[in-house]
This record gives sequence, structure tokens and C-alpha cells, in this order.
Amino acid sequence: MNKNKIYDHTITGIISGLLAPIIGFYFFKWSFFNYFDNAGFFNHLLGNNLLSPVISISLICNAAAFFFCINRNWLYTGRGIILATFVYGLLIVYLKFFYHTAA
Repeated sequence: MNKNKIYDHTITGIISGLLAPIIGFYFFKWSFFNYFDNAGFFNHLLGNNLLSPVISISLICNAAAFFFCINRNWLYTGRGIILATFVYGLLIVYLKFFYHTAA
């Protein structure tokens, strides 16, 4: 089996597409809001209706992972990353339009 084809699976793309924004989310927290603990940061984002924009910024990691896979010709992995991005997109739409905090 070709060594490059080991990583070229849709499930690999889905897993990496779901994990990359989480890493980006914590990198964002570490870069700009290091004085909060994890629960305080999450409550701050929920209380100020900032969770959907921060998740949107975190999806830049998916773009980087997608272009990395496309340049290596791992097209099925890229397909999985796009699928995971759509899942995050549905979460963003839900948080933006249907989730309201009691203010």
C-alpha cells in the first residue's frame, strides 16, 4: 500500500476537521484571553453572544488543514474536512439565530 494513501480517507478528514477548530479555539483563548480559566472564558463568550464568531474564527484551522491535504493530493481527507466544516457551520447558525441567553 502506498504510504501517502494511508491518510487519504474521509473519516480521517472528518476527525481532523472536528479537532482542528478545537485546537484553534484554545489557541484563540490562549492568545487573547489567557487571564480566564476555561469555564470563565466559555461563560464570557456565552454571556456576550460571542461564541459563534469565535467558532467561526477557529475554522481558519480547517482551511489550513484543507489546503494542506489538497496540496498533498489527499482528496478524500479534504472532503472529510469540508464535511466537518459544514457541521460546524450548522452549529454556528444554531448559536447565532436560535440560542439566546437570558440577559
